[in-house]
Amino acid sequence: MRDSMMCGNAARMTQSQLEGMKKEDVMAYLDNLVNEDLNTGKAKVILAKVKENKELKDMSSKELASLKNAWEGLSKQDVKNLPTLTATENLEVLYQLGMTKMLPDDVAKTHTTTPQMAALRDKIVAEKSPGEMSVTDVFLLGDIICHFNQSQTSKIPKDVIK
Repeated sequence: MRDSMMCGNAARMTQSQLEGMKKEDVMAYLDNLVNEDLNTGKAKVILAKVKENKELKDMSSKELASLKNAWEGLSKQDVKNLPTLTATENLEVLYQLGMTKMLPDDVAKTHTTTPQMAALRDKIVAEKSPGEMSVTDVFLLGDIICHFNQSQTSKIPKDVIK
């Protein structure tokens, strides 16, 4: 199993192989495991193993930023356990989440907001009013901003979204 991981990261490993890994091994090889695109199933397994070690709410911004492509496995409950995303120390995490699609193909085709994206949107709007957002905020939000409703997007200053 270790050879599969080292020769192609999680991309060459099956979901079953990832499930069979000890949480300690996942933590030891986390950087290798999350550096390539992961399907949602593999991302959920990796994120679950990470949370067995330490809950998201208890992680430092550096630890959260190390999760990279494992964000694809984020649940609505996980979003609730995240620290303040608009805090300066968590901007890298916010950017990673904004670049995360978290949309299975069937959901992407219907342009439906997933529970995870809705939770991220709601969390961010609760932390920072759309009327206070800057160009940097909008950039960092990435795809999350696409899930704001019309009322929320209309409050973003016009000079920010030219």
